[in-house]
This record gives sequence, C-alpha cells and structure tokens, in this order.
Amino acid sequence: MNPLHEPLLGRWEGAGSGDYPTVEAFAYEETIEILPVADKPLARWSSTSRDATSGAVRHGDSGYLRSTADGCELVLAHAVGITEV
Repeated sequence: MNPLHEPLLGRWEGAGSGDYPTVEAFAYEETIEILPVADKPLARWSSTSRDATSGAVRHGDSGYLRSTADGCELVLAHAVGITEV
C-alpha cells in the first residue's frame, strides 16, 4: 500500500443525518473499517450504516481501496446490486 494512504487504515465511526424529498429525515451511525491486505497494494473496505435510534442496519458496502501509480481508487459492491469504481 502507498505510504500516503496508510493514515486511512483503521476503524472509523461517526454520526450523521439524512434528508431526502421522498423520505422522512433520519439520523444514523456509520462504521468504516479499512484493513491492509498483506503483500498487496490494497486494503479491504467495509462500511455499515445503522439507524441511530434502533441500531437496525440501514446500508452496507464492501470492497477494496487500491493504490495506483497516480493516487488511489475505491472499488465497492452494495447489497442492492450496485457497484462503484
């Protein structure tokens, strides 16, 4: 992994809120884990959002953070069938 990306490694937690025209405003808690893969220029990514009141899982995705020659890219898969690069 590129040394510039090493500060991203670890477990990150925070709280937020959402407000969309089609749903009621909501509060959530997010956990992101970025863990190195041994001997590879990448790290595993896992993200989970939970309802701030009930703790029910609301969203999750997983994938890889890849170091590239000129930066990095995040490759994610979502449980609803969406992928992102």
